[in-house]
Parts: sequence; C-alpha cells; structure tokens
Amino acid sequence: MYTNTQESDFPFMSPKSLRTEMRERRHRNQRNQTIFTLTAAGIIALLLLAFFLYPVLFPPAPGPTLAKGNPQAKVVVEEFADYQCPACQAYQLGMAPEIDASYVNSGQAYFIFKPFSFLGDESFQAAEAAYCASDQGKFWEYHQLLFKNQKGENVGSFTRENLLSLAEQAGLDVDTFRNCYDSQKYTRQVQADVQTAHNKGINSTPSFLVNGKKVSAGQLDAAISAALQTP
Repeated sequence: MYTNTQESDFPFMSPKSLRTEMRERRHRNQRNQTIFTLTAAGIIALLLLAFFLYPVLFPPAPGPTLAKGNPQAKVVVEEFADYQCPACQAYQLGMAPEIDASYVNSGQAYFIFKPFSFLGDESFQAAEAAYCASDQGKFWEYHQLLFKNQKGENVGSFTRENLLSLAEQAGLDVDTFRNCYDSQKYTRQVQADVQTAHNKGINSTPSFLVNGKKVSAGQLDAAISAALQTP
C-alpha cells in the first residue's frame, strides 16, 4: 500500500501512471479554478454594467417641471443650483426677486429650476423634498425656505426632521409630504437632474442657461435683456 495519502487514492497504478494521473488531476483542478474565477469576474462585470446602464436604458418617468412664468415667453432661463451652495443662497435671497420682478412676473421669461445636487447627501435630500413640495403646488415657497435655512454643507440643515418642519412652515399637508419623501419617490429624478447638468456642460453652481447659452449669475440680467432684444 502506498503511504502517500494522494497516491493511496490509486493503489493499483504504477508509479509512472500514478504521477501522470496526479498531474492531470492538478491540471483539472487548476482549470476548474480558472473557470470559476473567470465566471465570477464575468458576473461581477455584468452587474456593474447593469448598474451603470440601468438609468440610461430605463430613465425615470419625467418629473414635475419646476418652473414659473410664461411657457410661451421669448426667453427661457434654466437655473442649476445646489441647495447647500452658499453662492446659490446669495442669488436666491438677493438677485432672484429682481429677476422675477423684471422678467418673470411680466411674462417675458420662463424660468426653470434644475437641482444640481453634488455637495453631499443633504443636497439630495433637500432636492427630493422640494420635488415632494411641488406635488402640492408649493415648490417655490418650499424652495425659498430651503435657501433661507441653509447653514452650510452637510451640517444638519436638511435632516429629515428639518425638512418636515419646513413642509409645515410652507403650508403643506405634512402627512402627504412625509409619505412622498419617505417613499423616495424622486430619488431617481434627482439623480437624473445631476446627469442633465453634466450633459449640458454645467460644472458649477449657480449656473444659468439663457436660451441655451451658459451665463453666470452676474451676467444673467444682461443676458436676458439681450435675448429679449434679439429678433
């Protein structure tokens, strides 16, 4: 009897045949291990591909348009902003009422807001909450409260509790708002908004498109005025 435990599996083979069989067994084991590794890598690759392609192949249903003014206006203004962005807060609390008074309220401009949420989790949470407010026709009221209550980046300004409190201040049905927010109804929409900003070449906030032309906040008034004078 062979004393080697591996060799003892083949008690009726010659030493030469035994070595050949053992070598072939090692090769089979190595081949099986290679196949397993490649299969696992393939599965992981497919999962990653599906993760990145899913939003492209199956985009969310179009969400509410966060807009004000005359949809038939000659000038269309798109704002891209993050609710945690200090410069966005400065625009909203300073210049925005002037733009509304000069162009939006008179029907000369149609103003669209796009959340560009890139500063952290609270940016996403605030944008989702703003969409939920839009379901009750209170987007702009809630939008204003978000910027008024911004205290910095990811410092707790937009926790769930604070967002619910702002909903109450905006005169929303808080139970309906809570159900919307907790269901993550607009999570994919907020993610899609980020991709939209990237697709349009937006890389800072606040940024504006006036009839498709990118301008800064400081250029906004002049750009709208020029667009109105263009034949």
